[in-house]
Amino acid sequence: MPAKRRASGQTCSPSRKKARTSYQRASPTVMVCGSLVTDVESVKSALSRFGHVNLVESTGYSSARAHFSNSESVDFALRTQYLRLPSGGEGVIFPDTGPVRSRRGENGYFLQALKPPLDKLVDDDTVLKQVQKHTNVQDQMHELCQMILLTDEEVASRRAYCLALQAVLSCYFPDCTLSLFGSSENGYGCKGCDLDLYLDFGGEEVSSGAPVGGDMRKAARRFQGAHLPSVQNIATDPEEREKLARLHPCAKMMFLVRLLRYHLRPMLSSCCFIPARCPIVRFTDRRGSIQCDINATSGTSVVNTNLLKTFNQCDPRVRPLLLATRTWFRVHGLLDSLNCFSSYAVSLLVCCYLQRVDPPILPTLEQLAELHSKAGGKPEFADGYRCDFVQSKTLLPSSSNTADLGTLLEGLFMFLQELNYEGDAIVVRSATIVPRPTFYATLDSTKHNLFENSPVAMQDPFILHNNVTRLVKLQAVEVLVQRAEEALGACRDGKDLVWLLSSQPLSQICLRPPSPNSTGTQNRVQHGTQRIHKNRATKPKRRRKKRRTQDGPAVT
Repeated sequence: MPAKRRASGQTCSPSRKKARTSYQRASPTVMVCGSLVTDVESVKSALSRFGHVNLVESTGYSSARAHFSNSESVDFALRTQYLRLPSGGEGVIFPDTGPVRSRRGENGYFLQALKPPLDKLVDDDTVLKQVQKHTNVQDQMHELCQMILLTDEEVASRRAYCLALQAVLSCYFPDCTLSLFGSSENGYGCKGCDLDLYLDFGGEEVSSGAPVGGDMRKAARRFQGAHLPSVQNIATDPEEREKLARLHPCAKMMFLVRLLRYHLRPMLSSCCFIPARCPIVRFTDRRGSIQCDINATSGTSVVNTNLLKTFNQCDPRVRPLLLATRTWFRVHGLLDSLNCFSSYAVSLLVCCYLQRVDPPILPTLEQLAELHSKAGGKPEFADGYRCDFVQSKTLLPSSSNTADLGTLLEGLFMFLQELNYEGDAIVVRSATIVPRPTFYATLDSTKHNLFENSPVAMQDPFILHNNVTRLVKLQAVEVLVQRAEEALGACRDGKDLVWLLSSQPLSQICLRPPSPNSTGTQNRVQHGTQRIHKNRATKPKRRRKKRRTQDGPAVT
């Protein structure tokens, strides 16, 4: 006799509910989600520091269930954001409340571990009032740094989110690794900043003849609209899995969009593939309004993060000066990855200035690479480019410069004002400024053609034919020079940091119109700063073409 179907809206019996509740009480368990958690012995060894572990069982989807002997051990384990395993992997610990079913009905243990990083944002007025309590510029810069910088707890939540997301991706890319880079990892991250992730698919061979690395726009357009494996068939069809492993990274990123929409649709407000020079998958978690960018084609982005982190370890004055400079750029509408200076470009400008002061505060990249070779380090490469430099804090040189932050900030404004942007090029690797004809002569014919000319020429420290400031427009340079001149005069007149960060911009004319597809997270006010939007009234009107009628004069 067939079993009776449960009526619509009818819940399970009270006795079954009671049995399920008593089982959960009698079996204190937690879930571990992340990389290499399939090694149950390694998971058991890592969790043993919280208490006696009776059993660890793998549940699939890069997750495992651990059974403790008492509930106190569970409470102790749940206070830990993420777990390091002896086998070299990492995992996220979260409560075991049963599998979460998505709208398509698949097992979703990892959805519980995807807790969005919730940064405690501070409004502009609160930041300025707190900074204004100090009269010394140096103390004000330290207070600004403390107010807008990500705390250790917030950074840990971002790492846990990264590990939980890696568990989702490892179901389809078993050898993949997902790592943080950018502001969240280099020590200069502000509250509410985007979450930049680098996805390494592993050592699979690429069957396509399209190049990997460099400018990927052509490759990204080539694979748009291509036939991709079905997300539903990957787990059951070996041919589909083999096809997925042989895809080009750009095609894999397009499949990644399908994957995220399939599994994480309830928590996503947007998810798309952007075929830029460095293609990315961008999605926004609606629960925390955090925008995430996944990059899978540029390994040098992780190296750039390590370089800025190394500079932060060299001297304690680097971080407050760099954060104050970034905030100053934002206040005056000069910090934007489109048509203005990117955060990475501003960071390199500040580091180049600190390398050129007398005596220098930061070592150059060439000096760090020389120290790496003297210490017996082996050559390291990312995307085919040489990127080895010393990173150990014990081997970093110290500076004899004793200037305070106020003096350094005034000197930075002088550096920005006197720089010949039109005639010189900034070589970041050696911290030198050379005339553009001489700079172009040093590049060979192939790389010279790849170096894009722009109002500001700043050479990438690792990819020597890449111009970091290739998107900066001439209007942005003019605004920067004028604002730096005003700031330099204000510093000489004894103005404090509050005056520099609260002064009005030169003009309400933005360097680019707001994108019609921009989200609320892209246009929100962040970190004591304001974005300047284009005044449409100043935009020149288009002349309408006149058309002539058959029997009369021209009309519009």
